Amino acid sequence: MSVDAEQGSASEPQFAVTVDDRGDVAVVQMSGELDVYTAPALRETLTEQISGSANRVVVDLTGLSFMDSTGLGVLLGTRKAAVAVSKSLAVVSVEGPVMRLISITGLEHVLQVFATVDEAVKPD
Repeated sequence: MSVDAEQGSASEPQFAVTVDDRGDVAVVQMSGELDVYTAPALRETLTEQISGSANRVVVDLTGLSFMDSTGLGVLLGTRKAAVAVSKSLAVVSVEGPVMRLISITGLEHVLQVFATVDEAVKPD
């Protein structure tokens, strides 16, 4: 199953989110900028995945060119929701401004961060 959502206009940055259903794992991939304007689309998608049949949700941030604190809030809220229903959330991010934001805020110690999607989808 694949879910697509795109958001953006002349005044708002372009953002796209897709879901790749891999059975027990849902891989959520994004491109563009994750900020106050685009975060609601991601929040909705992640909420659907946590409520769905996947036991693990992998959020691939490698396609993002920018993420602000609103995006961090979505990730933390989703992690909390996942833990509450005995599911897990993993994040994929390697380098660049998005990983720098995760590191500066110390969230690499809170979120499960992996270098690749393949590493993140492996069972714990």
